[in-house]
Amino acid sequence: MAVSRSVLRRGGHPSERGGGTLRVAIPVWNDRVSPVFDVATRIVLVDVEHGIERARTEESIEETAQPRRVRRLVDRGVKVLICGGISRTLTTMLADAGVTVIGWRTGLVDAVLRAYLEGRLEEPRWQMPGRRVRREAAKMRGSARRA
Repeated sequence: MAVSRSVLRRGGHPSERGGGTLRVAIPVWNDRVSPVFDVATRIVLVDVEHGIERARTEESIEETAQPRRVRRLVDRGVKVLICGGISRTLTTMLADAGVTVIGWRTGLVDAVLRAYLEGRLEEPRWQMPGRRVRREAAKMRGSARRA
């Protein structure tokens, strides 16, 4: 599920949030955003204040059950998850728990985080291959139905 710019403005982009620290989680695999959050085993937690990275930790995420995975992020104060592929079930569970999910992103963790902090995460180069094509196809199907 790609996130719209309005979602980024409502809760995802750090420069548009109120004061305080925002915790961002990014699942990682070989220094890159993990291709599938549902089975990721490592996660980077980044504390952002006024659009600037203040602290970073990396830890193992061993929970495989979806409710436990969600609880793990919530217990660590995560407000934004930037990830690769993610199941609809996990996306819904995280959203219900107050976590903004920015899914279907790819790239080196540092570069993706920088793009997020600069408000550039919607650029096509950060989207997983095929995502833009699927969205365009869905738009075309919707237009055809209305015609």
